[in-house]
Amino acid sequence: MDVAGLHLLIHQRSACQEAGLILTVLGLDRQPQRLIELAEKLFPEGRWGDFLPGGLLAAAG
Repeated sequence: MDVAGLHLLIHQRSACQEAGLILTVLGLDRQPQRLIELAEKLFPEGRWGDFLPGGLLAAAG
């Protein structure tokens, strides 16, 4: 995954939110997970942690 993958996640999350749905990402390999962790550290306002294990659904539960 690269920046294009991060943009895809953001656009899909927005589309799901508009439809009243929750986007769930499962089975992340280490590289995409590490990229999302890095994005969370550098740009926390993007709420990248929502895409990580224990993210949005853990916070809601």
